[in-house]
Amino acid sequence: MNDILRNRIQLVLTSAGILIAGYLSVTTMLGVEAACGKGGGCGEVAASSYSKIAGVPVAYLGLLSYVALFVMAMLKTMNGDPDRKLHKVGLMVSSAGAAFSIFLMYASFAIVKATCPWCVSSAITMTLLFISHLLPRKGESVAHFSPLWTGAPIVASLIGLTVLVLNIENPLKPVPGYTIEMLTPKNPNMFGDPQAKVSVVEFYDLTCPHCKASYEEFKRLLQEGSKLKIIMRHFPLRSPGHEMGLPGAIFSEMAAEKGQYFQFVDAIFAKEGKFGVPDMLDLLVGMGFDREEVKKRAVDQNDPAFLRVKEDIAMADKLGLLITPTFYVGLPGKQVYPAKQSSMKDVLAKPEIRAEWEVKK
Repeated sequence: MNDILRNRIQLVLTSAGILIAGYLSVTTMLGVEAACGKGGGCGEVAASSYSKIAGVPVAYLGLLSYVALFVMAMLKTMNGDPDRKLHKVGLMVSSAGAAFSIFLMYASFAIVKATCPWCVSSAITMTLLFISHLLPRKGESVAHFSPLWTGAPIVASLIGLTVLVLNIENPLKPVPGYTIEMLTPKNPNMFGDPQAKVSVVEFYDLTCPHCKASYEEFKRLLQEGSKLKIIMRHFPLRSPGHEMGLPGAIFSEMAAEKGQYFQFVDAIFAKEGKFGVPDMLDLLVGMGFDREEVKKRAVDQNDPAFLRVKEDIAMADKLGLLITPTFYVGLPGKQVYPAKQSSMKDVLAKPEIRAEWEVKK
């Protein structure tokens, strides 16, 4: 490939990579979920153990790689690369980036079972950069600086990044028009201190490992004496790997009819690996339900348990939720603060919230 064409392609690709990785880096820094669209799993991927290397977010490393590759492409356009040193370094950086990106895609699809469109886009971009370095060279490497080809891609990238960042919702900003009372259903499934002023409404999925982690964290805080009231609402995910979320929610509401909602939740979260309908039926039978009756109720969309779950899902959709767990924290009569798992500590640390729940030592 002609080096002039190669470098121009690399300038475009690295600029696109800076836009993608820059946006993911900002959302990681702020502790918010990247805009993911319906069915996306950006939050789940970002919350997984694969999102960091030695404690450093992958998004930061990706941004650093794209910036380094952009600088190398710039230097080649301005000075040429007769000894091919810059090309060799770029090949090493892009090959490492492409290899790791492919591994992350495997982990995302096969292990986390969630898809982050931004991560997929970055993987494609880095792989194309790697391929551009592999293509055979034709002709000599000479300086070929062009204001249009050098400046336009990065300017467009920075403008796009600015627009994306300006549209990031502040996770600590109250949700206009919603109070805790409005988000609390009749006869809620609730645990914690019933007299607590600070309430947390959590939309969760029984098949979500991050929901299990947050559930255990709340129990730990309560055991330490924290004054919190946790209200659990259903939001069974529709993405692959969460097929048991909806039946699990319906069965848990059946258990609630006998006052054993949290016994059901504890049993499901305690299971190692996946669980299925037979496991949940066994739990309900152990609670005194008739197996055949439960099976009939589970497919009846007018059943009270199904309608309670449907009510929660309708509220989650109204709020525009995409991932679990999603929290809403608030004081009586006050507008609630939204939080994802990554920003929950920041919301609880707000002075007016913290003063009401924190254990005084």
